[in-house]
Amino acid sequence: MKRQLLIALAIFFISLATATVVIAADNPHTSMDACPVCHVAIPSPDDARVDEFRLTRNSIDDTCKGCHADKSCALGLGRVAHPSGIDTWDRHICDGPKTLPLFKGKITCATCHFHLKPVGPDFKMVRNARFFDGQVEMSALCADCHEDYY
Repeated sequence: MKRQLLIALAIFFISLATATVVIAADNPHTSMDACPVCHVAIPSPDDARVDEFRLTRNSIDDTCKGCHADKSCALGLGRVAHPSGIDTWDRHICDGPKTLPLFKGKITCATCHFHLKPVGPDFKMVRNARFFDGQVEMSALCADCHEDYY
């Protein structure tokens, strides 16, 4: 019985280690080889200009939440709840993005986050994040839509 338990645990940990390696190797944020995780075909520049990204799911947000469902812009651990997948907003608190991209007129995950890991320091692949003395400063991101945010 003890031996069977040890064998089962060994198999579990080996499969866990193997799964981690596969996930890391297929990370679509760091490897162009992993494009099929999110795209049925590589979008051309013409596709991108008309917000056609040939995604594996119905929308950018659905595609992102396929892997990041538990990490979407939810409240907690220093994060602020933020709507996504919307094309209308309260003009008293948001003017709409000045430089950040909308997709088919909507705020999506890709409005605030890069889809590929940028070169250099980054914090959760957030656009417009600044780094000072090892600290992340996000006011430029928020201020792109929220004029009086800071």
